[in-house]
Amino acid sequence: EFLNEKPQLSFSDKNLIDSMDQEAFHGFSFVNPKFEQFLDI
Repeated sequence: EFLNEKPQLSFSDKNLIDSMDQEAFHGFSFVNPKFEQFLDI
């Protein structure tokens, strides 16, 4: 039953993401290609 339910996705809170310690993601290399347009790379 649980696995058959459709996921309900929501937008993330930018302030929460900005407040996170980015060192926790050091070395993480995957970026969803659909989000590359939002990055300053």
